[in-house]
Amino acid sequence: MAIVSYAQNFEDVLLNRVFKGKKDGFYIDAGAAHPEILSVTKWFYDLGWRGINIEPTPTFFEKLTKERQRDINLNLAVGSKNEIRTFYESEVQEASSFIYKNTESANLIANNILNDKNKSYNIEVQTIESICERYCNCPIDFLKIDVEGFEKEVLEGCNFKKFRPIVIVIEAIPPFSGISLSSPFEGEDIAYLNENETSKWEQILIDNEYKKVHFDGINCFYIRKEDIYLEKNFSIPVNPYEFTFPNFEIEELQKNQKIIPPILYNLVEYSLSYKSEINDLQEEIKNNQTELTKLKTNIRKYNTIENELSSIRASLEETKKELDQANARFYKIEYYYKNAVEKLKETQLLALSYREEIYGYKNSFFKRFFSSKKLFKKQNPSVLDFSTPSAPETTISSTIIDDFETSYTLSNDAPYLINPNSGLHYTFQENLSEIINEYFAKNGVKFVGEIETILTPNTNVGLFNSPWGCIATASTHVPTWYKKNVLNYVQLFSSPMMKQISANCKCILTFSETLANDLSKLTDKPVKNIMHPLPVSGKKWSPEKYTSTNPKQIVQPGHSMRCLHAIYMLPKSEFKKILLSTTCDPEKLNSLLTVEEEKLGNEFRKPMLKSVDIVYDDETNIENWYDGSIFFLHLYDASADLIVLKCIADNVPLLVNRLPSMIEYLGVDYPLFYSCYNEAIEKAMDADLIIQAHEYLKKRSAEHCFSLNYFTSSISNSIIKN
Repeated sequence: MAIVSYAQNFEDVLLNRVFKGKKDGFYIDAGAAHPEILSVTKWFYDLGWRGINIEPTPTFFEKLTKERQRDINLNLAVGSKNEIRTFYESEVQEASSFIYKNTESANLIANNILNDKNKSYNIEVQTIESICERYCNCPIDFLKIDVEGFEKEVLEGCNFKKFRPIVIVIEAIPPFSGISLSSPFEGEDIAYLNENETSKWEQILIDNEYKKVHFDGINCFYIRKEDIYLEKNFSIPVNPYEFTFPNFEIEELQKNQKIIPPILYNLVEYSLSYKSEINDLQEEIKNNQTELTKLKTNIRKYNTIENELSSIRASLEETKKELDQANARFYKIEYYYKNAVEKLKETQLLALSYREEIYGYKNSFFKRFFSSKKLFKKQNPSVLDFSTPSAPETTISSTIIDDFETSYTLSNDAPYLINPNSGLHYTFQENLSEIINEYFAKNGVKFVGEIETILTPNTNVGLFNSPWGCIATASTHVPTWYKKNVLNYVQLFSSPMMKQISANCKCILTFSETLANDLSKLTDKPVKNIMHPLPVSGKKWSPEKYTSTNPKQIVQPGHSMRCLHAIYMLPKSEFKKILLSTTCDPEKLNSLLTVEEEKLGNEFRKPMLKSVDIVYDDETNIENWYDGSIFFLHLYDASADLIVLKCIADNVPLLVNRLPSMIEYLGVDYPLFYSCYNEAIEKAMDADLIIQAHEYLKKRSAEHCFSLNYFTSSISNSIIKN
């Protein structure tokens, strides 16, 4: 599709080749000027883009504010540092600049533009970096710089390590050269002016790994190193089949004639001379078509009115019959419903009597079991049982079991198991509950398990009369609709029972610094973060098998605290997409997807059902999915996620969103963090980046902070000693 080109030298046509009709990009326009005439960003704004327009002249800024309401419009200038500086406004406002008389750039135009009608005033100057720090919350697609000789200062105020536009467009001949010279440029003149001008500032871009890919006679185009494959879009000149001219008002063009290329001005002026005649003809055609349509409509109405009346009569008769049948079905259903309610009440009473009997058997069993366990340990003191949960301090009531099943319907994330007796996760073969209990006991503190399970209506508060500690694992930063299945820490810490037993609380452990900070705001008790140790490594991820496998796979494992629809919303690519359910049966997984779909307010999956394969497999077989695959997660929140720990231990490249807890475990420099799904799939397609992430995880998994020794040392040296 041909674009409407508003730019001076078809810069927007070339940029449109790079971004290929992208609907939601982001730009920065330093020296934005008029919102339409000669605007590089107007076409992209009409497509749905947004960005930052930086314009020091009040007249143009007012127009930008009025016509670019979706953009961020700043009435200031940009430079190498934040300061107040004298600005010279020309009669032709596009020629306004910090550069005035007695400079090389000013000598090119003498007094043709910068004359006695100019005015000067002080204006705020900011760096591009400071503007990006405040306003940029997404990747920058392109940066356009047109600052009339101030290019070097603007580039010096950029931080290309932190904010890296894909494309940079810079006016690369001396300011106003095309206006001040009376005759057209020769090719050698243009080449000289470009080389002389870019020599002042181009090295800044080269040092920051940008490559010049095109010079159009006015502007230089630069592409960052990581996207150099886009260079091919500049190999062919702009041609008339790629663009059309905008429909400018002739009065607006006349006001800006001095800065508009003559060929563009003449073409538009010529076409507008016939505008009135064409409009009259179009209006006449439109009126005739309207009348013709009315006549055809009336004819059809007259020919079909009798048939419609007959159909209505037949429909009324059919509706009456259906209503009679519906009434009969309703009375029948009502009868069955009343009988079912009575049967349900009888069944509930029977179930209650059976449940109390079952709980009696359970309590009796556990008493005998733990008596046997204590006797066994006494007779065999050297044996440490890692497979058996610690003995409960109270009987197991129906309330505990019911509350546990209700509270963790969506929070079970295999192969973690939450035990309502010991109250802590199990990770593979390592019973962390036993380890924590051992080191707490050495300090005279009773370990009561997870804070999520210790408070129930049947809790014996007498058990908390001596020093005690616990661990918190539930997530806190999750969507509102998801929180019905997640512990509410605010309610827990403000409950009367917690206030009653908290006097002897010596320590609350967490697996995340973020969770520790959140809990510290809710309680005055010591909260200590400890790193979750890595699981025992089994099969390692192989870069050789990944490279040789085709097609490759992106696997999204698990379901707890995840956006299940993320795998569906990944853009189409050469990868095969797998939703791997390790803990859900098909009915439960579909239920979770449906709930999430309703809460997010969109029917995500229907158009994309065929793009994802759903596979059900046991969690112990997770290593079978390593070959030819990378893993992918979009977490709502996490404390210490098992899949992430498994990927670190086995060096499996994992695409994951940048949560604070993920930064704690993966490190701030982990290369496969993503901020949007487009970025995720771009990183997935970068084979070198995947191998780099694998090597990163090999080093990360060897760090001491993930060892079991470090884990036990952290507990032993925790705040409970104080």
